[in-house]
Amino acid sequence: MWALFGLGVLAALAGELVAASLCYSTRQRNHCCGGSLISNQWVLTAAHCVKGRNSVNVKLGSNRLDIKEPGQIAFPSSKIIPHHLYKGPTQDKYFHHDIALVKLPKAVRYNNLIKPIRLPTNEEAMSKHHGLWGQVSGWGANHTGGDLYPKLKWTRLPITQPGQCNLLKGPYAHTQFCTDTVDYKGPGTQGHDVCSGDSGSPYIADHHLKNTPVQLGLVSFSTGRCGVGYPSVFTHVGSYLPWIKHHTGISG
Repeated sequence: MWALFGLGVLAALAGELVAASLCYSTRQRNHCCGGSLISNQWVLTAAHCVKGRNSVNVKLGSNRLDIKEPGQIAFPSSKIIPHHLYKGPTQDKYFHHDIALVKLPKAVRYNNLIKPIRLPTNEEAMSKHHGLWGQVSGWGANHTGGDLYPKLKWTRLPITQPGQCNLLKGPYAHTQFCTDTVDYKGPGTQGHDVCSGDSGSPYIADHHLKNTPVQLGLVSFSTGRCGVGYPSVFTHVGSYLPWIKHHTGISG
């Protein structure tokens, strides 16, 4: 089903993953992040991807950034809602409350290429996550300092024990969780991890209390170089269920 691609990260086939791209341009460069469709009119992403923007271009139904594929749809967002407590890197160099909602100008129709991901229930949000494995997909760079990759990629990463993350990264909030780099090709190789450009992309659990795919987190930031053993930090979506429901009416 999957083909090996790039630095051991797997290239996604059309329709296999739930992902949205959110892009905008400045005079210097194009900026893109990942996101997830959580209803027919709302996309979930990281606040640092959209803070200060009036609109971003949202693309659904495509695994490519560089070309237009059959079945894809794209349009500018109609509303952006970063979390009101969002704070970018300060003295601790980390993001806090890094979550945002992006509203589409009209409801989209679901099909095999465009489909929503389920949010966690309150019970799932309160359960322990360490030891779970999940799937992360995005268009991020293959290595530190690299460019966005035009094809959507995915990998599987385990959620670490909170204490292990504290030792590697320093104290972090209960609204976050960390994942380990995985060396699928063995010691001495660049491991699977998130990297620049993957921000906002969903972390989808393999199995949970309902035994159906559920979005537990979204990519916030990495604490070091991509793929060399540093933990990656995710916003814990379950911590923000009341906030999401307040703005969208959507619940897990």
